[in-house]
Amino acid sequence: MSASGVARDVLIEANEGPFTSADMLTERALRLLTTKLWETSCWPKSARGQWQVGDYRFFIIEFRPTADACLYLQFWSEPDEPVLMEVSSRDWNPGALKYIWHGERRALEERGFVAGGQAKNFQKKVEIDSPAAAELIARETLTILFEVLGYHGGCALITKMHRGRRAEERLVYDALEVDDFMRIAAGAGFTASLVEKEARFPLIRLRCRGFHGTVILGSIRPGTSQFGSALLGVVVDGHAAMSDELVFEGGVTRQWIENSLVRWMRAARRRPDGKARKSEVARSAKRPNSPVVH
Repeated sequence: MSASGVARDVLIEANEGPFTSADMLTERALRLLTTKLWETSCWPKSARGQWQVGDYRFFIIEFRPTADACLYLQFWSEPDEPVLMEVSSRDWNPGALKYIWHGERRALEERGFVAGGQAKNFQKKVEIDSPAAAELIARETLTILFEVLGYHGGCALITKMHRGRRAEERLVYDALEVDDFMRIAAGAGFTASLVEKEARFPLIRLRCRGFHGTVILGSIRPGTSQFGSALLGVVVDGHAAMSDELVFEGGVTRQWIENSLVRWMRAARRRPDGKARKSEVARSAKRPNSPVVH
């Protein structure tokens, strides 16, 4: 399965059973459930490049004793974190009330579960850091299904595996050609023109609704015409006072560059008279290479 998606399987068919003991249920389902739990919880450090911070897996094992009741255990797993194990409550699941009464609640509390979260599920954190640990939790899960939730067969026992990630995959730049930067600036609403084309570090003029700024592209990549940074300046009295820097190293999106340029312009406009501070202008004017823009 890919990094994102949902897989649904039938662990026990509806016509199987009855199971007359937790041991009988465990004998039938332990191997497959252990495999599912280890698949949910395994984030090997040797495969760190295959997962990212913010990736998660969400495993559910459930059955429906009646049409209006869904009873389940679920497991939330993220890299380098304990697994959150939960048993369904009755707060968001009215049909489950007759199956999870005072005795069942006490039985879960005796196993270390505490009601929590928005759904008031019974939850606790467990370590599933090896196949052996996955087997122990699988045994506990099957015991809870039989002894607490009353699963003895007669209806299907379903598993669902959700995979997702909070990080988004996007196209990024870690260096730009001069024309690339000018087109991105135009997308942010600026009029961009090249002032010094042959210079080692190209100078670009940016204008937008009365705002006048400059960009010096720097951090050239050896053997290329691509640049890894942009030094931003606000023009005052023909001189550009350097006020900010954009660094592309590590990869940035087009939207990030456009938003950064807009934020830079807005910050400059919030200064008195929309100009750079006099001290910045003075320091820039003293630099031998301070760009003069007409």
